[in-house]
Amino acid sequence: MVLDLYMPRLSGLEAAGVLRARFGRTIQLVAYSAWPAGEARKRALEAGFDAFIPKPSTPEDLLMIVSPEVRATIERSMEVNARQIALQLDLCKSYLQQAVQMREREAVHMVSRLIEERIHSIGERIVRQTVPGDLRDELQANLESLRRGLYGGPGETASQDE
Repeated sequence: MVLDLYMPRLSGLEAAGVLRARFGRTIQLVAYSAWPAGEARKRALEAGFDAFIPKPSTPEDLLMIVSPEVRATIERSMEVNARQIALQLDLCKSYLQQAVQMREREAVHMVSRLIEERIHSIGERIVRQTVPGDLRDELQANLESLRRGLYGGPGETASQDE
Protein backbone atom coordinates (compact mmCIF):
# COMPACT_ATOMS: atom_id res chain seq x y z
CA MET A 1 0.00 0.00 0.00
CA VAL A 2 1.31 3.43 -0.95
CA LEU A 3 0.34 6.25 1.40
CA ASP A 4 1.07 9.94 1.37
CA LEU A 5 2.49 10.87 4.76
CA TYR A 6 0.55 14.07 5.29
CA MET A 7 -3.08 13.57 4.29
CA PRO A 8 -6.08 15.38 5.80
CA ARG A 9 -8.01 13.72 8.64
CA LEU A 10 -5.81 10.61 8.95
CA SER A 11 -2.15 11.05 8.09
CA GLY A 12 -0.16 8.33 6.39
CA LEU A 13 1.83 8.03 9.61
CA GLU A 14 -1.35 7.33 11.59
CA ALA A 15 -2.70 5.01 8.90
CA ALA A 16 0.53 2.99 9.01
CA GLY A 17 0.02 2.38 12.73
CA VAL A 18 -3.57 1.22 12.17
CA LEU A 19 -2.60 -1.02 9.24
CA ARG A 20 0.35 -2.56 11.09
CA ALA A 21 -1.86 -3.30 14.10
CA ARG A 22 -4.43 -5.01 11.91
CA PHE A 23 -2.26 -6.77 9.28
CA GLY A 24 1.21 -6.93 10.82
CA ARG A 25 3.92 -7.54 8.24
CA THR A 26 1.61 -9.29 5.77
CA ILE A 27 1.35 -6.05 3.78
CA GLN A 28 4.06 -3.79 2.46
CA LEU A 29 3.71 -0.09 3.27
CA VAL A 30 5.41 2.53 1.14
CA ALA A 31 5.49 6.17 2.21
CA TYR A 32 5.18 8.75 -0.56
CA SER A 33 5.79 12.38 0.30
CA ALA A 34 6.89 15.78 -0.94
CA TRP A 35 8.18 16.69 2.53
CA PRO A 36 11.97 16.98 2.89
CA ALA A 37 13.26 13.44 2.41
CA GLY A 38 15.55 13.14 5.44
CA GLU A 39 13.03 13.89 8.17
CA ALA A 40 10.06 12.37 6.32
CA ARG A 41 11.97 9.13 5.66
CA LYS A 42 12.95 8.86 9.34
CA ARG A 43 9.39 9.46 10.56
CA ALA A 44 7.96 7.02 7.98
CA LEU A 45 10.29 4.19 8.97
CA GLU A 46 9.62 4.84 12.66
CA ALA A 47 5.87 4.66 11.94
CA GLY A 48 6.24 1.21 10.38
CA PHE A 49 6.64 1.87 6.69
CA ASP A 50 8.83 -0.54 4.75
CA ALA A 51 10.11 2.06 2.27
CA PHE A 52 10.01 5.73 1.40
CA ILE A 53 9.67 7.37 -2.02
CA PRO A 54 10.04 11.14 -2.41
CA LYS A 55 7.78 13.10 -4.75
CA PRO A 56 8.03 13.36 -7.69
CA SER A 57 8.80 9.78 -8.60
CA THR A 58 8.29 7.55 -11.60
CA PRO A 59 6.22 4.39 -11.68
CA GLU A 60 9.51 2.52 -12.05
CA ASP A 61 10.65 3.91 -8.69
CA LEU A 62 7.64 2.33 -7.01
CA LEU A 63 7.91 -0.94 -8.89
CA MET A 64 11.55 -1.31 -7.91
CA ILE A 65 10.55 -1.25 -4.24
CA VAL A 66 7.77 -3.81 -4.60
CA SER A 67 9.75 -6.85 -5.70
CA PRO A 68 13.39 -7.87 -6.15
CA GLU A 69 12.49 -9.63 -9.41
CA VAL A 70 10.73 -6.56 -10.78
CA ARG A 71 13.66 -4.42 -9.63
CA ALA A 72 16.15 -6.62 -11.53
CA THR A 73 14.03 -6.44 -14.70
CA ILE A 74 13.68 -2.66 -14.49
CA GLU A 75 17.40 -2.21 -13.86
CA ARG A 76 18.21 -4.31 -16.93
CA SER A 77 15.76 -2.25 -18.96
CA MET A 78 17.33 1.00 -17.77
CA GLU A 79 20.80 -0.24 -18.72
CA VAL A 80 19.59 -1.25 -22.19
CA ASN A 81 17.95 2.17 -22.65
CA ALA A 82 21.17 3.89 -21.62
CA ARG A 83 23.22 1.76 -24.06
CA GLN A 84 20.80 2.57 -26.89
CA ILE A 85 21.05 6.29 -26.18
CA ALA A 86 24.87 6.05 -26.02
CA LEU A 87 24.92 4.30 -29.41
CA GLN A 88 22.73 7.02 -30.91
CA LEU A 89 25.11 9.67 -29.58
CA ASP A 90 28.12 7.80 -30.99
CA LEU A 91 26.39 7.53 -34.37
CA CYS A 92 25.66 11.27 -34.41
CA LYS A 93 29.29 12.07 -33.57
CA SER A 94 30.46 9.79 -36.35
CA TYR A 95 28.10 11.41 -38.88
CA LEU A 96 29.29 14.86 -37.89
CA GLN A 97 32.97 13.87 -38.18
CA GLN A 98 32.41 12.31 -41.59
CA ALA A 99 30.49 15.34 -42.87
CA VAL A 100 33.18 17.77 -41.71
CA GLN A 101 35.90 15.64 -43.35
CA MET A 102 34.03 15.71 -46.67
CA ARG A 103 34.32 19.52 -46.68
CA GLU A 104 31.19 19.83 -48.80
CA ARG A 105 29.22 22.71 -47.41
CA GLU A 106 25.80 21.31 -48.34
CA ALA A 107 26.57 17.87 -46.86
CA VAL A 108 27.82 19.42 -43.62
CA HIS A 109 24.70 21.58 -43.46
CA MET A 110 22.33 18.64 -44.03
CA VAL A 111 24.09 16.41 -41.49
CA SER A 112 24.17 19.27 -38.98
CA ARG A 113 20.40 19.74 -39.30
CA LEU A 114 19.82 16.01 -38.86
CA ILE A 115 22.03 15.95 -35.76
CA GLU A 116 20.30 19.01 -34.31
CA GLU A 117 16.99 17.13 -34.51
CA ARG A 118 18.54 14.02 -32.95
CA ILE A 119 20.17 16.05 -30.14
CA HIS A 120 16.78 17.45 -29.18
CA SER A 121 15.15 14.02 -29.30
CA ILE A 122 17.98 12.32 -27.37
CA GLY A 123 17.98 15.06 -24.74
CA GLU A 124 14.26 14.56 -24.15
CA ARG A 125 14.73 10.79 -24.00
CA ILE A 126 17.47 11.11 -21.36
CA VAL A 127 15.17 13.22 -19.20
CA ARG A 128 11.99 11.20 -19.84
CA GLN A 129 13.32 7.67 -19.35
CA THR A 130 14.40 6.15 -16.11
CA VAL A 131 18.17 5.82 -16.31
CA PRO A 132 20.45 5.27 -13.29
CA GLY A 133 22.06 8.51 -12.10
CA ASP A 134 25.66 7.67 -13.04
CA LEU A 135 24.62 6.58 -16.53
CA ARG A 136 22.38 9.65 -16.88
CA ASP A 137 25.32 11.92 -15.99
CA GLU A 138 27.54 10.17 -18.54
CA LEU A 139 24.88 10.45 -21.26
CA GLN A 140 24.34 14.14 -20.47
CA ALA A 141 28.10 14.76 -20.70
CA ASN A 142 28.24 12.95 -24.07
CA LEU A 143 25.25 14.96 -25.30
CA GLU A 144 26.93 18.23 -24.29
CA SER A 145 30.13 17.13 -26.04
CA LEU A 146 28.13 16.48 -29.21
CA ARG A 147 26.48 19.90 -28.91
CA ARG A 148 29.90 21.56 -28.58
CA GLY A 149 31.09 19.64 -31.65
CA LEU A 150 28.05 20.71 -33.60
CA TYR A 151 27.92 24.36 -32.57
CA GLY A 152 31.63 25.07 -32.15
CA GLY A 153 31.27 28.61 -30.84
CA PRO A 154 28.27 30.72 -29.77
CA GLY A 155 25.64 30.47 -32.48
CA GLU A 156 27.91 28.60 -34.89
CA THR A 157 27.19 25.20 -36.35
CA ALA A 158 29.65 22.96 -38.10
CA SER A 159 27.99 23.94 -41.37
CA GLN A 160 28.76 27.62 -40.76
CA ASP A 161 32.43 26.93 -40.02
CA GLU A 162 33.17 25.83 -43.60
